Amino acid sequence: MRSALLLFSLPLFAQVLGVPPVKPSPNKGPVRVQAGKPTVAAPKAAPAKPPAIPPTKLIATAGGERITAAKLRELLIGAPAIALTSAKSDPREFLEWTYLMRKLAARGEKEGLAAMSPYIDRLDWSRLQILRTAAFQEKPKQFAPTDAEIAKSYADHPLPYATMRTRILFVAETEGKEAEAKAKFHQALAGLKARKPFADLVQQYSEYTPDGSFPEIGAESKLPADLRLSIAKTPVNGVTAPYYIKGQGHYLFQLTSIDRKPLADVKEEIRKGIREARFKEWLDAQTKAMKVDMLNLPFFASVSGIVAGISSLPQSKEEIKPETKLAVVNGKLITAKDWTNLVKNLPPGIRANATSQPVDFLSQYALIGKIGDTIVKEGWDKKQPWAGRLAYDRGQILMQGVVDRYMDALRVMPEDQRKAFDANPSRFAFAKVKVLYVAYSLTPPPQTDPNAPKILNEDEARAKMDGIVKEIKGGASFVDMVKRFSEDADSRAKDGDGPAITAADPGIPDAIKKPVLAAKTGDLVGPVKLPNGFFLISVVEASRKTYEQVKDEIYDEIRQERFQAWFDGEKKSVEAKVIDAGTFQRIVAEESGN
Repeated sequence: MRSALLLFSLPLFAQVLGVPPVKPSPNKGPVRVQAGKPTVAAPKAAPAKPPAIPPTKLIATAGGERITAAKLRELLIGAPAIALTSAKSDPREFLEWTYLMRKLAARGEKEGLAAMSPYIDRLDWSRLQILRTAAFQEKPKQFAPTDAEIAKSYADHPLPYATMRTRILFVAETEGKEAEAKAKFHQALAGLKARKPFADLVQQYSEYTPDGSFPEIGAESKLPADLRLSIAKTPVNGVTAPYYIKGQGHYLFQLTSIDRKPLADVKEEIRKGIREARFKEWLDAQTKAMKVDMLNLPFFASVSGIVAGISSLPQSKEEIKPETKLAVVNGKLITAKDWTNLVKNLPPGIRANATSQPVDFLSQYALIGKIGDTIVKEGWDKKQPWAGRLAYDRGQILMQGVVDRYMDALRVMPEDQRKAFDANPSRFAFAKVKVLYVAYSLTPPPQTDPNAPKILNEDEARAKMDGIVKEIKGGASFVDMVKRFSEDADSRAKDGDGPAITAADPGIPDAIKKPVLAAKTGDLVGPVKLPNGFFLISVVEASRKTYEQVKDEIYDEIRQERFQAWFDGEKKSVEAKVIDAGTFQRIVAEESGN
């Protein structure tokens, strides 16, 4: 069996859709009422900023290197959240971990792990995720409109920000009487052309309300958008062009007033909308540019059971070899070997999606690749924090590679296993037991219900347990005593059977473990006092695992011990010392935005 070191998990950056901008609020203090008039309190003065930290200020040392304020900021760039949390809570541990990662990653680079499977595939996937995140965070910024564009959008699109009050003249159209409705509406139009008051025409022709009243028309109105736009562009007290909806009738609206949010109030909302629309256009262009050619649909059908909604594809009759061509993604050939390496190095959730929906997965993979290519062309992989994130992830993956290779090279000989067993065979002792439990309380509450079981204090519980021990030694059955007196319902239902006790079990207190494992079959152990009560244990079987039963466990133990010794030695070589903890924490807070 193989054990492995648990490193920071590879970050899987979810698709970032952006955070709605916070609308700036006026710089006003609280409103106060004084002498019947509201006054505005003067804004509080902002606290003075602490002096800047000199870049050359010495903060710590690690791996024989001096860590200045500038160097610490560099180390923090691109660090994942778990590393920043470590930096806040334990600066020394953070520095030692970071320098150990850099040391082992450099060794991995020298050994060429970046070009070897599975690390080449892990590096590729991690890089794509970071570049995708960069795209979703950086590209929208490039699409921000100018103030002139925002003003034009505000003028061209009044509906989202306008509330209109109107009168309506409506002539209904009923089946078979369309011509009559049209003629009646044209009479109204003729009156309008003759400058008759709109209110008079409403009373004479409209079939809606006698005075033409109509609900306010705002952004949530159900009226057709083109009709609302026509109303919004009509001068106040003016009348819209005729509007006809087949099967409903003929409409005229008179705009009596319009309230519109000022541009200043909606400027950021418009900016965000334009930016997101432009980014979506860019993303759509990337989607159209990506290309996936499936060369072996039967293979993918055999993997997932369904491809593109077709479950009746014939199974692949050809033998699938590592070089079998499966697909071409953005011009790159994907063989069966490539597919296997890609899928096995995906995070579990994404791996499940890839195997159940391979065509959809490859389409997304192609899109991420196309986005990544664009981001690299624009140089974002060389800019911070993305360069730092790429470097950090690369370091973690290569560090894991060095760890994996060391573990793979560890060999444990049979004589080493036997020697470890013979050195302390008692640690493989185990006992099958039955347990009787009597609880007590240091501060038992008053007995208010005469029918409820009495809650015992420590002396009462000890006396009760002593009586139980006396009865058992006098010949009473341990199981019978469990059924009568034990206060643990689970074990009482199983005649007192408890879990087998072993020397390595961390869940059993030493106060019970040691005397039980030292006892013989048939012995009675206890009563043992613990904070929650007294335990009486009957040892049903005392035994010891044989070498054959535990040799694999010993094999893993020796490997882990040797690995830990190696790892501790590597870590000691980068030992860190924090010289100015306060400044260290301040820099971490500044760089993490807290």
